[in-house]
Amino acid sequence: MDFLLDPGVTFLNHGSYGACPAPVFEQYQELQRELERNPVEFLARRFDALTAESRAALAVYLGARPDDLVFVPNATAGLNAIAATIPRPAVHTPVRTLIASSTVLCAFLLCAC
Repeated sequence: MDFLLDPGVTFLNHGSYGACPAPVFEQYQELQRELERNPVEFLARRFDALTAESRAALAVYLGARPDDLVFVPNATAGLNAIAATIPRPAVHTPVRTLIASSTVLCAFLLCAC
C-alpha cells in the first residue's frame, strides 16, 4: 500500500502519528471538498448515510455488525469511551487496580484511573 511519506524516511510509528495510505487520503480529500462546496447538504443530509455506509463496509471486513461499530476521533477517545462504561468501585474503596499490557496508551492509563 502506498503512503505519501518521504521515501527517504523509514517510518515505523503508525500508532501515534500514522500516515494515511494514499487511496484513503485521496478519498478524504474528495469528501472534504464536497463538504466545503455545500456544508449544509453534506452535514445535514449526507453525513449519516455516508457514516452508515462506512460502518457497513468496515463491519464486513471485521466480521461484525454495523450497529456494533462506532467511529472515534482517535485511539485515546475510543479507549476512554470504553473505560467510561466500566463499573468503578465506590470512592471510599481504598484500592483500585487497572491491569494493562505494556503496549497500552499512556493517555488511557492516566484518565482511566
